[in-house]
Amino acid sequence: MEILSAFFGGNASDSTDLATWNRPRSTEELQQFINSHHDMLPDNIEIE
Repeated sequence: MEILSAFFGGNASDSTDLATWNRPRSTEELQQFINSHHDMLPDNIEIE
C-alpha cells in the first residue's frame, strides 16, 4: 500500500517530504503511525 511504502522509505507521495520519510523508524513511531492511519490500513497489522 502506498501509505506503508511511504512510511518505510519507499515511494513517498504528494505532500510527503522524502527527507522526513527516508530514515529508520522506532517501534513507538510505527505504532503511532498505525494508530493515526488505522482507517487506511488492513486490520491484521500488529506490532510485536
